[in-house]
Amino acid sequence: MQHPASPALRVPAFHCMQNRVDHTMSAPSSCYLAIALQVSCHEQDYSCEIDNEIIELMAKIVTPEGQSTASFHALIQPKLEPELSEECIQHSGLSQQQIDDADTFPDVMQQLMHWLADYPVSGWMSWGKTDAVLLSADCARTDAPWPLPDDLAYLDARRWVMGNNGQMPSSNAPIQTRIDALVTLLPHMLAN
Repeated sequence: MQHPASPALRVPAFHCMQNRVDHTMSAPSSCYLAIALQVSCHEQDYSCEIDNEIIELMAKIVTPEGQSTASFHALIQPKLEPELSEECIQHSGLSQQQIDDADTFPDVMQQLMHWLADYPVSGWMSWGKTDAVLLSADCARTDAPWPLPDDLAYLDARRWVMGNNGQMPSSNAPIQTRIDALVTLLPHMLAN
């Protein structure tokens, strides 16, 4: 599978907290993939710039009714700057040792693809297309495979919330908070 030509149409990457995978139920007949990312940050710049690398990925399989049925979580070793800044450690809650012990981005993408093979995913969602851009950049930077099917529909939670006067978690919120908010939001997005 080739890297996406238009990152805005693609999905973000996932992390596996020491490759922790949870299969809590059998796969539903149709489901969605929710993805939340934590990226490296520099000198109190928490923006999602293209130079930032994904250091944590969390994904959940979600039914249209908003039930999470499986999860994937991984930490990822950054390639460009393997040493996290003090600001990044404080912001992410991750330690340098956790990142040093993590898998590489290509390995995590392979794990994610293997995990996703068990689920009939009809679309994916995240807190904005920046996630897709970051995922695409890290795939290109590390020669990792694009982890999602090319024809997978994308749901932009940030755009939906802004258009519906809703609330979304801060980009500084913990990754677990951000992924849980996506799970809760999916049925509302599908209803409109």
